[in-house]
Amino acid sequence: MRAGRIANADTAALIAQSREADERDRVAKTYLCSLLGYDTAALANEGFAVYAPARLRLEAALRAAQQSGATLDDPQPRSSHPWHFITNRSTTLATLQSIGASAGRAEDPSDPAHTPAYLGFFDDDISDSDRLNSPHASGPLQL
Repeated sequence: MRAGRIANADTAALIAQSREADERDRVAKTYLCSLLGYDTAALANEGFAVYAPARLRLEAALRAAQQSGATLDDPQPRSSHPWHFITNRSTTLATLQSIGASAGRAEDPSDPAHTPAYLGFFDDDISDSDRLNSPHASGPLQL
């Protein structure tokens, strides 16, 4: 990096190609998540929300999403349901909740086919009191 820009031209080109591919695939990805009922995500640079769907269910959804992505041209695809964010960092949880985002503590999933596991990049620093003060926590965390 030099002056906020990637100095290596090959690396910059690969990053640009990756971003372009993500943009092209956005409609199919939105549709795929909708088909699978996925509505929980982690924040970039903090961790991953990891789903484990059954193989046949995933294959069918991928085929359907691939076919729909070729025909849909929505510049701003929308999910049919609101998204929820999970984190294992108290500052992130507080920030998301302060702006009205649906957010909660990342926990071990009870149903990995429908609830994501969380692979965090940072140590868990959310206390039980943070979890209990969450507007979405009435009993076990509902994501």
